[in-house]
Amino acid sequence: MSKHRDIYLRAHTAKHAEKPQGQPQRTGVSVPRSPERVLIFDTETRTDVHQELMCGIYRICKLVDDCYLCESEGVVYSEAITKEELNQIGVFVSNTLADVEVRQFPPETRLQVHRSFPEFMQKVFWPAVRKGWMIVGFNLAFDLSRLARGWRRSRKGGFRLILSLQLDYKSHTWKPHPYRPEINLDAKDARTTFITRSTPRFRKDEWQNPGRFLDVGTLLFSMFDKHMSLDQWCAEFQGKGYAIERKLAHEPSGRVTQEELRYCRQDVKVTQQLLNAAKQEFDVHPLPKLLPDKAYSPASLAKAYMREMNIIEPLDKFEVPDQILGITMQGYFGGRAEAHIRRTRVPVMRLDFVSQYCTVNTLLRNWEVCTAASVEFPDATKDVHRLLDSIARKPDLCFNRELWPEFRFFALVRPDHDIFPVRAAYNDKEADRLNIGLNYVTSEEPIWLAGPDIISSILLNGGKVPSILKAIRVVPVGRQAGLSPVHLLGKVRVDPNRDDFYKYVVEQKEAHKADATLKKGLKCIGNAGAYGPLVELNEQRESSEVKLNVYSGEHYHQQTIRELEVPGPFYFPPVASLITAGGRLLLALAEKCVTDAGGVYLFCDTDSLCIVANEKGGYSRGGARADLGRL
Repeated sequence: MSKHRDIYLRAHTAKHAEKPQGQPQRTGVSVPRSPERVLIFDTETRTDVHQELMCGIYRICKLVDDCYLCESEGVVYSEAITKEELNQIGVFVSNTLADVEVRQFPPETRLQVHRSFPEFMQKVFWPAVRKGWMIVGFNLAFDLSRLARGWRRSRKGGFRLILSLQLDYKSHTWKPHPYRPEINLDAKDARTTFITRSTPRFRKDEWQNPGRFLDVGTLLFSMFDKHMSLDQWCAEFQGKGYAIERKLAHEPSGRVTQEELRYCRQDVKVTQQLLNAAKQEFDVHPLPKLLPDKAYSPASLAKAYMREMNIIEPLDKFEVPDQILGITMQGYFGGRAEAHIRRTRVPVMRLDFVSQYCTVNTLLRNWEVCTAASVEFPDATKDVHRLLDSIARKPDLCFNRELWPEFRFFALVRPDHDIFPVRAAYNDKEADRLNIGLNYVTSEEPIWLAGPDIISSILLNGGKVPSILKAIRVVPVGRQAGLSPVHLLGKVRVDPNRDDFYKYVVEQKEAHKADATLKKGLKCIGNAGAYGPLVELNEQRESSEVKLNVYSGEHYHQQTIRELEVPGPFYFPPVASLITAGGRLLLALAEKCVTDAGGVYLFCDTDSLCIVANEKGGYSRGGARADLGRL
């Protein structure tokens, strides 16, 4: 039974009369990769829903012989704590010596004490920010939010924290301090937050240094592609031979006690130790232009390596019309994920493609596009017709890797019971929730699709060739001048003039299996650079409505909008759309192998297929076994 649904297609957008923005302009201030000092702090709060501040511990650390050592240590407490809790603070300060590691005269033996958080902000926090020191924590966004005296929405939909107030003598009310900046918290995802400093209304000359805020957990994620707790990271680095202590075994009580203070102090200490371990790991990467507080994910490292290879950003290097970007963006869909068998336990055999997007890039020779001097999009309608007809007759041609560069095309298709990815609201009760499914599609309106998706339809639809109205091919021209070799993790040399970056990284990962750290690092860089930067779009909220040019396929219109998507520095949909389509083609090849052998599969997810088998891994319950030798 057929059912009509509206389908949704991606678009390329650009501000009216403006080129898409590339890398933001840099300020004239020289920023050292590792500042001379850092301020590390942690806070303890009540355990109720309000989580009001009780106290905090901080360390000022100085860079000595490439390692941060404690120069000063202190405690700060809220004016709202009880008298009994205040006595606990006094006992702790009396019985605790400062853990100072930097030689100085006279030696500092006592903890610095600040009798309110506003005092701490005035004497410690703001001077550190003003001098360009790095503010460091683990889950830093939470601790900064506890220091806030107020907040408002940021332009990106996040939070602007007001950390200092000033009494307005005319209205006799407390207002945001006009000489102090606000701190912006804009969530990248559930675990990572962009933290930046705004510019105050007055005395802007006092804030020449950019605000630097480093969440150690985020830095570690950018290098190892996993999120863990503070104690889990400590255990991880202990296993690597680093001299790192562990968190204390204590459940926060929501009261100021000796145990709570020792627990907080230990957290600050191990955060310092973890910072030094993370710094040592980060400095292995020969990326002098990437600051640790700007490393938000493995993609940050991958993009930094591309810049070190002197690869010019695509939209700056290539003169590609917005209409072409709209055509290629219309054919963009994410990875394929679906379940065929539900609520039934079955034995399975798992199939997984090694570094799928790196593999697709190598098969399509996308590195030739990324390093080209220019890119052309010639008409290829006749060639594409011949190619698709030959694949319909001989599907095994898709296993010929030499043919894959011919799949680097986009075609305008009039779907007629063809199998294509479709973005639609599949749940009638959630009309605003879109999902992508692989469906039989019929449409009077033609759609631009990536070449690998059209080939997948032929494989999965019994050799039926979709109706192609016209096609364009992605053709690299020449080689960009000035490309330079780099050493990944300081060890593995890659020459962009000679090596296919995506292929070489995977090969070197396999060649260095004995070095777990190097293998993991190569995997993170290769996978992160293989796809994400090429389709990076960052949400941005304008202060007022702006006019936007919208291109999708051959459709064009203008609209005014306040919330828009700004392309990342390496955004280039002609390649990005081919990558995910190529991944779906690999899955289609695997699916055809299974079904041709009489088998069935349980589910697929981006780069993997779970095939129904028997308990011993042989024939499936359907009586057939998939011959996967061709894969």
